[in-house]
Amino acid sequence: MKRSTPKTQNRMLELYFIDVGQGDSILIHTQFNEKLLIDGGPDNTMHRFLQSKYNAESQVNFDAIVMTHADKDHSAGLVPVLEDKKISTKAFLHNGIAKFKEEITSKSIEETTSTERSERDTSTGRIQIEGKSKKLLQIFDQTEELDSSNRELGEEFAKLIKAIKTSRERNSDLNIKRLDNSNGEIRLKNTGSSDSQEKFSISVLGPVNIGSKRPAYHYEVGDGETINGNSISLLIKYGNCRILLCGDMNKEFEQKFMEFYKDEKEYQAHIFKANHHGSQYFCNEFLKKVSPSISVVSAGYHHKYGHPRAILLGGLGKYSFNNTDKPLLFITKISGTYRKISIEYIVTRSKSLMNELKEIAKEKLNNFFKFFNSTERESKEFFSDLLSNVYEKSIDGTIYVRTDGTTIVAGRIIAITRSIKTEWELYTFTIEGNRLVKHTEDYDCKINEMMNS
Repeated sequence: MKRSTPKTQNRMLELYFIDVGQGDSILIHTQFNEKLLIDGGPDNTMHRFLQSKYNAESQVNFDAIVMTHADKDHSAGLVPVLEDKKISTKAFLHNGIAKFKEEITSKSIEETTSTERSERDTSTGRIQIEGKSKKLLQIFDQTEELDSSNRELGEEFAKLIKAIKTSRERNSDLNIKRLDNSNGEIRLKNTGSSDSQEKFSISVLGPVNIGSKRPAYHYEVGDGETINGNSISLLIKYGNCRILLCGDMNKEFEQKFMEFYKDEKEYQAHIFKANHHGSQYFCNEFLKKVSPSISVVSAGYHHKYGHPRAILLGGLGKYSFNNTDKPLLFITKISGTYRKISIEYIVTRSKSLMNELKEIAKEKLNNFFKFFNSTERESKEFFSDLLSNVYEKSIDGTIYVRTDGTTIVAGRIIAITRSIKTEWELYTFTIEGNRLVKHTEDYDCKINEMMNS
């Protein structure tokens, strides 16, 4: 079934913060009918979303695909997108940081003395160390540079590079380009005129290039912190609306960011995609200066990270009141809806569910295979015990945002009725200076009707 998406009488700037689990993926559809994809999440969820959303089109053409950084939870989902013959892009934009197979611990990097100057290889590339100062020097622009680096790429990163090359084989005009703050902005097809720029622009704020004769980035703490902190950071402006997207920027790099951009007006935003899935490693001062009224946390149910962290949610809540009396905080993993799987449903689909249930049934493997020779009553008893509290997601937690530059509509789908009518949880605001003023509930009802028209 094709996804139902908010409709407007005149095209607005549309943002989809896709529920990809523990990862990031944002689809942007401009008022000029341009398409921009930022990150792809950890798996094929974004690819399936695109297939669902654009299933009426024989070809999906992106103006640009942006990979904020090469961590798997942002980049792996781009592989099936790039490999799909029905999906093309004019540009693939990246931050220039590779992921090599070899690793070096941050502890060994810290062992240099204050007077020593040296260069070392890390899994993110070659770095220069001079006292307490560390710079990442090995930054690539084109994929061919990686072929001549004489270093083995990490497994997931190698898959991505292969997919980029596959996409370029189909489209020799594919523009592969590294982005940092010195690029200024991303120019799309219809944003070249002065009239368009006045209303819509995408500024590149990070990573911050600290090199003189050649590109260089800050290296902080370790490889993971460095690749996250040097994520591509974008400020999107449409009319009076400002949207800040900073990938997985962390505490160390938020501090560097504020040191570089002295005036917070350069990155204040009405809408903010929370950094690093709501990690606890953040600066209060950064949130205070961004001062978002609408925040989106993209996170999933991952046992290792526990994102989003309560302290980050508290910080967003505290500083979101600066510019509105009714701020919004969306979290993708709790914005979806679930339904309990019935035993009758399980038994009916028993054969096709065998593979799906193998992991669940590992501890009861012997009983599991007895199911093949069991009666229907015994089957129901077995699955009642095994799956007494198993749910499946019926509606994903994607967050939808629309703006015409003066009004913002933000929300999520809460139900799809039997008549295929979409029910929304929606909030509307008017931008007055830096403040967002919420509309009345009557206005929300009208917006809800419009969404379902």
